[in-house]
Amino acid sequence: MTQPTPAPASWPSRRAIVTALGALPLAGAIGPALAGAPARAAESALPAPVAHWAFDEGAGTTAADSSGHGRTLTLADGAKWGAAKSGVAALDISAGGNASAVGPVVDTSKSFSVAAWVRLTGTAGYQTFVSVDGFAVSGFYLQLRNDTGAFAFTRLSADSNSANGGAGVAGAAAAPVTGVWYHLLGVDDTAAGVIRLYVNGVLEGEVPYAGGWRATGATAVGRGLFGGVGVDQAQALIDDVQVFDSALTAADAAALAGVPVDSTQPLLTVDTTHPGPQVSTELGGIFFEDINHSGEGGLYAELVNNRSFMAAHPAPLERHRRRMPGHRHRSAAQLRPHPNPARDREGGGRRRRQRGLLGHPGPPVHHVPRLSLRQVGRFHREVDCRHHRH
Repeated sequence: MTQPTPAPASWPSRRAIVTALGALPLAGAIGPALAGAPARAAESALPAPVAHWAFDEGAGTTAADSSGHGRTLTLADGAKWGAAKSGVAALDISAGGNASAVGPVVDTSKSFSVAAWVRLTGTAGYQTFVSVDGFAVSGFYLQLRNDTGAFAFTRLSADSNSANGGAGVAGAAAAPVTGVWYHLLGVDDTAAGVIRLYVNGVLEGEVPYAGGWRATGATAVGRGLFGGVGVDQAQALIDDVQVFDSALTAADAAALAGVPVDSTQPLLTVDTTHPGPQVSTELGGIFFEDINHSGEGGLYAELVNNRSFMAAHPAPLERHRRRMPGHRHRSAAQLRPHPNPARDREGGGRRRRQRGLLGHPGPPVHHVPRLSLRQVGRFHREVDCRHHRH
């Protein structure tokens, strides 16, 4: 069956998040990585929902609307009760079924938001968790997409199958896995002209959308509508579904997901539309080792050629084994080795500077004289003078 095709985004997504733990399955999983930081609990003053199904009945064929608007859901086609994310029970449609309420619970031509906790039992095919029926298609799909394998909040531009090609799809960055509870929040912000998807309180996708239209059919949990028939059977447990008649904020998303607001903010946003400065390909070596000892555990700079970024001469200078004034030649056997790099880093600043000054490329030297800083300076002045006379 044909399903909505994503419209290309006009700007980069703000879902690129980098953590010290490396790549994670979904951006919303970064909470534990920030456990050491002072966490401010998500205490956003949420607006009142226009519909709220907690699925805490645990028995029977109906789920009450705790918002007070009387939008009772009726379980059908094999839907049953299962293990809850919170409270007593959840809607279990892993083996089929759905739940629906008569009429729309929100005006989809205006700003609105829809949220649900979802635990997948399968990842095959399109799966819609919450929707409102139009005549031919759903007014929105809070879904798992088959083409990307990721969560998405999708809206078609009109109540028609032919609007499939211009759909707005705010999609997640990575595929979810079964057996894990995810909090999904889809937001249609008509003032900003965008739709957004939050996963576990983190903004995963944002795309332009300006084709808002009003769906007037039933509100469904566990399926969608396309071509005038029910489609996209969900394979999941669904809990705590809420619908709002306003565009929720990032702070609201964190509050609904029950995560600290700080943990939902991007640590790094990559904007590919504005390239930064070019790094010269002629740079080499390490220039910060003498300050912080190779970043305390990085590549030890003594192993890098030309590590001190000394000025290049037109012709390479050779190391000279010449006797300095007051210097007594010593054999290789008499030289004191320093096999401990840590000792050399902590106490060998003078030795490091000497080797850096003598570290021009050239033939290997087997007898390295021990020089004072004054002798090294005199030696380099003589070498530079000889070179410039040529």
